[in-house]
Amino acid sequence: MSELLNHALAHFKARAVDLIVVTGDLVDVPTFILEPNDYYHMPVAPWLPLVEADYRQIKALLDNAGIPYVVLPGNHDYEPLMWQVFDRSCNVVDIQAGTSDTPYRVARFCDREWEGHVPRRFDRERKRWLELLADKQSPPQIHLQHYVITPAVASSYPHNYLEAEELLCRTIATEQVVLSLAGHYHRGSELQKIGNTYFAVGPAFSEFPHPIRIYEVTPEQVTMETIPLWTEPHNAGRRVVFLDRDGVINDLPSYHTGPEAMHLIPGAAEALLTLKQAGYAVIVITNQSAVGAGYTSPRIVDMVHERMCQLLVEATGDPTAQPDAIFYAIGAGSRAVQPKWVDQSTNKPSPQMLQQAQSLLGLNPNGAWMVGDRLSDLEAALAFGATPILVRTGDGQETEGELGAAGLAPIAICDNLPAAVRHILQEQ
Repeated sequence: MSELLNHALAHFKARAVDLIVVTGDLVDVPTFILEPNDYYHMPVAPWLPLVEADYRQIKALLDNAGIPYVVLPGNHDYEPLMWQVFDRSCNVVDIQAGTSDTPYRVARFCDREWEGHVPRRFDRERKRWLELLADKQSPPQIHLQHYVITPAVASSYPHNYLEAEELLCRTIATEQVVLSLAGHYHRGSELQKIGNTYFAVGPAFSEFPHPIRIYEVTPEQVTMETIPLWTEPHNAGRRVVFLDRDGVINDLPSYHTGPEAMHLIPGAAEALLTLKQAGYAVIVITNQSAVGAGYTSPRIVDMVHERMCQLLVEATGDPTAQPDAIFYAIGAGSRAVQPKWVDQSTNKPSPQMLQQAQSLLGLNPNGAWMVGDRLSDLEAALAFGATPILVRTGDGQETEGELGAAGLAPIAICDNLPAAVRHILQEQ
């Protein structure tokens, strides 16, 4: 993301833009920090310096660009640390655009999600908004918010303000606001004019093709240009090694519980880093049917993965020891505690998660490997076209005795992930 942000800033400097706007979610802070829960032992304190360091890195990149900027907090930002790094008080700024004699008043609204994750414009933000709309002496205004006023987003997640209709009607009625920009909804929206106000939702910069937008604002009209920064995904064309999680990277108890039960198998972190250094993309493919069976939730699975990545970095001292992506399936079949979790069509031995990873990341499927400790791992590998490797950790020794009856012999068998990595590198 640092590379991407630098790339974007270079575009903005080349185009001589007057103002840079980041419409929220500067850092995708783990949920257990944003919404702490003492049911599982996941200490927050060790993570806070890492979050602050990310904010400071982003601020340094923006400062070095030499262009005025405005940042907004999003629902994934941790505001107590964000506002230690960025200026919380500067919510309204006047800018002179290019060679035009017309100044513009840029106002940001630091709104939040409330009950049910529904965005609201409350209290001080609402008062400032109403004061700006009522100021007939104000130059033309540009309003910035993380959440969506319009269009109405048809989604299971509440992207729109609860009072979106009121925000829209009052904004256009005053004819004070020439442009209103939002974020939050990753797909973004096209530029639309309602009354005399233009509205747009910026697409997610963190997602391929990593788009940026340039808006040209005049008293008569607003135009928008979308620029994709990359023509192919970051991992495009890379060879890939798929890894099962439980029994390959870590021991088995973490399957049914939370992050405190995550313990790496000795040597696994160094082995994963070796694969990354050899040029492979490393993708974790794991069945987490414990979700469907009622033992845990996707949020807790995410916490377990945060802990796993933390341990991988601590063991190696290298942030690149983390996997490039993690895919997991939660279907539990007849054990499902709700009908929506019965479906196991994406669970291994289905190759669907491997196919999804290959498609989404643009990976090279030729010469792919899959390391696992169960028959379902090996069968998924073969269905995808990857070369399977069985490790004897986890359930591997039991699985080794089942290979003949399953018709899967001969298959490479290694004692553990480090041995499997040595085998892969020898065979390549």
